[in-house]
Amino acid sequence: MMAGALLAAGQARRFGADKRQARLPDGRTLLEASAEAFIGRLGPLALVLPEDDAFGLELCGRLGLQPLACRLNRGGIGHSLACAAAWALGLPGCRGLVLGLADMPAVRPHTVSQVAVLPGRG
Repeated sequence: MMAGALLAAGQARRFGADKRQARLPDGRTLLEASAEAFIGRLGPLALVLPEDDAFGLELCGRLGLQPLACRLNRGGIGHSLACAAAWALGLPGCRGLVLGLADMPAVRPHTVSQVAVLPGRG
């Protein structure tokens, strides 16, 4: 089984606000659109979030994602990666982890499915 994790614990300092909540022309938030490409293409799917992130927790509940609170998120993306890796290592039968970013709404579901296939193991 391949797991997935979306990294959404950044501070978006360059954007000036919580870009995950920015609305796309179709009405979805940036984070929602980014997550939808991963849903149903992998085994368990987690969302790495800052601690006490009401917006992220609501989205997890609505989309069936596993919330992962990253208490060291202010230290940089490496801490979010470590949080996701530690979670995946604890999953029985997990043979890999596909990572995505919360600000990648143009990723297509087919692309996620192709990345999730390990060479020689189809």
